[in-house]
Amino acid sequence: MYFHLSHNFFDIIKSDNDYKLNKRVLAGELVWGNGKDGVYSSISGYVRGVYETMSSDGNLVDSICIENDGLDERAPRRPAADPIAHVREQILDIARRSRIDVFIINAVEADPFITGAGRLVIETGKKLMSGVRLLKQAFPKVAVIFAVSSTNREALDALDKEAGDNLARILPIIPKYPQDSDKFIIKTCTGRNMSLVGMPSDVGCIVISPEELLALYESVTGKHFTEKIITLGGDAVREPGNYLVPIGLPFAALISAAGGLYERPAKIICGNRMTGVELLDIETPVTKHSSALICLTEKETVANTLRPSHCINCGKCAKVCPMRLTPYLPRKTDACVSCRCCAYICPSHCLTGES
Repeated sequence: MYFHLSHNFFDIIKSDNDYKLNKRVLAGELVWGNGKDGVYSSISGYVRGVYETMSSDGNLVDSICIENDGLDERAPRRPAADPIAHVREQILDIARRSRIDVFIINAVEADPFITGAGRLVIETGKKLMSGVRLLKQAFPKVAVIFAVSSTNREALDALDKEAGDNLARILPIIPKYPQDSDKFIIKTCTGRNMSLVGMPSDVGCIVISPEELLALYESVTGKHFTEKIITLGGDAVREPGNYLVPIGLPFAALISAAGGLYERPAKIICGNRMTGVELLDIETPVTKHSSALICLTEKETVANTLRPSHCINCGKCAKVCPMRLTPYLPRKTDACVSCRCCAYICPSHCLTGES
């Protein structure tokens, strides 16, 4: 297991007396650091050192390596003495900087390959609404909107069943790409427009995923965020689905646990189909930012093998751009959200879809 660190931690952690080199740690135990900024183990095993590993974007980063002992022993939980104060502490840094009046839980999934958020809502609806209840108790004047794909009837029913006392507004949203990005989900839920380079807090909103809401709720019980839901998809995968995996698990181990592959993938994408990055090494570990692994066959990537040609001025890219830009014009702009809709629709394959 590998747990990524920032590069500036490398010299500090090697000389830190609290660094548990060659010591046994339990799942959920603090390995280095303190509090919410610390590094917690997702497995039980022995700390073997700090090594360079490749991240999903192809860069080498420093990581703590823990050798799994296979016992999966967990550290005892320490529940928060005051749950409401604990929730305020987790969110107050953002709330202090801006006048937040809306929390949006974004469970909209506009990429057909990714279904993790919807699955989480279906299976943990009661815990999620308990998390909403904690938010409302910690911030009584803040409205909570739970945005869910309108096509996911099962998730909507799960929330309706638990959403008593007008805890949150359950809002079905048509999952049209890139509707699930913060900029567009805020516009749909509140009618507010984020600036081109702004943050959700600039317009009084905080946008979190169901997974983050669940992590907030479970942190009250003393459980640390050590697991991720990863959607494994693509026609090359034998058993596609949503898997709950420990952070630090190599993607190769996840593929193996899912029955392996039918054939060698033509391309492996980490993240969603449109904006994800091509994974160069399947030994890359899962991080807290990972969401999906898509293993595509040659048939699924045939369009990407076509050679680009000159722009034919058809205007299709401008018609599909959600930011109302003209991608065919050769100019750089901060307004581009890199959704790659233009690259997808371009018949000449001459656009990259990046700002």
